Amino acid sequence: MGLVDTKLDVPQWIIEVQSINMTGKWRTKYEFKAEFRSIPTVTATALGPTGQPIGGADVHIVSVSKKEVDISINAYIPGMHVQLHAVGK
Repeated sequence: MGLVDTKLDVPQWIIEVQSINMTGKWRTKYEFKAEFRSIPTVTATALGPTGQPIGGADVHIVSVSKKEVDISINAYIPGMHVQLHAVGK
């Protein structure tokens, strides 16, 4: 049997997680702290004041760039937060 090359080239992933307070807002832009080299994949979930998911509120990702994400919500609930996850390289 021949030798097997065990060296793997694994990309360096960047992950940013943020809770955004949406009190008094229907739309906001969040500027990433991380420096993404390409546009990250972003997910967002509406959470109530107790940290539980809110079924009656939707989060819409309006746009994403390497520097920021623009989000909006369809229902205002006092104390609501948006839990944001951005994953990229």
